[in-house]
Amino acid sequence: MDEALELLRRLSDRLTPTVGVVAVRELTKLYIFSPDFFGLADQVTERGRLATIGRILGDRNACTLSLADVDHFRTTRREEGIKTATRNREIARLTKMLRWSAERGHISAYPLPRVRAEVEKNERSTYRSEDDVIAVVTAAKTKGRHAIAAIIATAYDSGLRRREVCRLLVEQLDERDGVIAVPAPVTKAQRARATVLSDWASGLIRAVERPEGCPWAFPTRRGRPYHPRVVTKYYQEACELAGVKPAAGERNFFHDLRAGFGDNQIAVGTHMQHVMEMAGWQDYRTARRYLRRAARKIAIDAKARLEEHRRSPQRAKIVTNEKKASENV
Repeated sequence: MDEALELLRRLSDRLTPTVGVVAVRELTKLYIFSPDFFGLADQVTERGRLATIGRILGDRNACTLSLADVDHFRTTRREEGIKTATRNREIARLTKMLRWSAERGHISAYPLPRVRAEVEKNERSTYRSEDDVIAVVTAAKTKGRHAIAAIIATAYDSGLRRREVCRLLVEQLDERDGVIAVPAPVTKAQRARATVLSDWASGLIRAVERPEGCPWAFPTRRGRPYHPRVVTKYYQEACELAGVKPAAGERNFFHDLRAGFGDNQIAVGTHMQHVMEMAGWQDYRTARRYLRRAARKIAIDAKARLEEHRRSPQRAKIVTNEKKASENV
């Protein structure tokens, strides 16, 4: 950490914002070694985004960046076959880096006007039913991957993100009350929350072999947490072995388990706001992308309540009075 701070100081001394010429590449180097960057949840992914920014816009003057530079970046990434969602996240990291630089005086002012995100077509049709997940868990156990089986079941019943479930600690599990405590540092939004620990997931977790003194709920044979990409690989292999296929034109994503959690909770009658709190969704627009079958369940329940209301004695009395009034007219 001391070496990083020293490098940060040397890089900072090299920048001369008073001259008005600061290369974007210099800012990316400075930002990577800052305490703000060390506080990010997924530093590997963010480092890759900054490297891409440096590759495409590295020679540009950060003090005079414009929307034309943003358009150039997007066009370049589009030609490279990069999806809209990835481009949006890279641009978001660029703007955050520029604001960080302006606040600390590395550049004279934040140079860009409001940058609008590209419209993302990120609605998926793949849905994982409980029978699908049971088949996938069974396939993982057949391959001898009991920790992976427990990870899949836990993610499906709790709505944990891939990184959150991979780094789950034993001390976060409350089997008595059936609750998983998710601390702020491992969450995407840096906000602590609590979610469901089902009996099914608890049983699978207890069956996981764990070295003595190992704090991780799902350790590898070396006693370390699984890498998220390894979990995705094993999940997709288990799906293939179980014959569980995605919707046409899509692939099996571990993240589909999170959507299944939301749909299941709506199906059993959990209030939408409570589902959002357990999953860590901050607004309804985000939740809508995950609740793939909940809309039908909500409509069915709404129809049942409407018909029940119309059959109630009070409503029947109102209808009768309205009918008599119309006949008198």
